[in-house]
Amino acid sequence: MNGQDEAPEDMPEAVGRVNGESDTIAERAGVEIRQTPRPIPSEPVEPPPDPEQKVEEERREAAETPEEDAATGAAEPEPTG
Repeated sequence: MNGQDEAPEDMPEAVGRVNGESDTIAERAGVEIRQTPRPIPSEPVEPPPDPEQKVEEERREAAETPEEDAATGAAEPEPTG
């Protein structure tokens, strides 16, 4: 059997929604559309970083860098020549 020979009642029910034109056409035809919840990812999805917070962190890091170089004496190498 290649799947086309099986009767529809022998086939498992489709899972999920297409979220598009197919759902609209099915609803207009009187077919009941099952509302399934969105899948839960196996690992939590982190929200994207706040752009303002990212800019503030970059400013803070840039402000700290020259102070650290001055404290270690590695601001600029002395010329050799």
